[in-house]
Amino acid sequence: MKKDKILIKAQPEPITIELSKSAIIFVDMQNAFVKKGGYFDLLGLLKEEVNNVIENCRILLEIARKAKLKVFFLKMVIEREREKNLTDTPFFIKSRGISFLGKYPHQVDKLYVKGHWGEEIIGELTPQEGEFVIEKRTYDGFIGTTLDLFLRNFDIKYLIFAGAFLNICIETTLRHAFCLGYFPIVVIDTTVHVGDEFLKESVLYTIKNYFGWITTLEDFKKVF
Repeated sequence: MKKDKILIKAQPEPITIELSKSAIIFVDMQNAFVKKGGYFDLLGLLKEEVNNVIENCRILLEIARKAKLKVFFLKMVIEREREKNLTDTPFFIKSRGISFLGKYPHQVDKLYVKGHWGEEIIGELTPQEGEFVIEKRTYDGFIGTTLDLFLRNFDIKYLIFAGAFLNICIETTLRHAFCLGYFPIVVIDTTVHVGDEFLKESVLYTIKNYFGWITTLEDFKKVF
């Protein structure tokens, strides 16, 4: 009989998780954010390491499927007609995507607009039957979504995070998860961040000291 409890090497200390109560959450691994020709690439924000991150996410997904962990994909979505009614909100003002769409409407396919290429989850991580794709319209994967409902329905306790971007949507969702009583774990080399390296280090310091645990793909693989 396969062990349900496993000990993962992590910072600031190792953490024991129950596989039957664990889920992998891939955040915003969409063409718009991590693929050549997508909106982030057009802005000049696509990092060189993104291809390594994609491959590491693919490996993590393979591990999750073999271990029969619950798999969730969060994805950011703009609905153009809906956004017209949200002009007097901070998210509308701060959203680079909405601003970009306003300036370059002909580039709609590159953005995370519902029904377009940019919104789709990348081919390397194509969801399978029984895996969950949850649309969100802000940085937080819990606000206005069914994520918490599904997690509680499956008695999930441990959340393993991967994807984009570490210091925006992953961090926002992870902090909320912690406050809801989940145990958040970030597999750091399956994530990509926005901005300078010190921003990544700042987020990692905050997560491991106040909100969760940090591990690597290699250390995660060792226990399977």
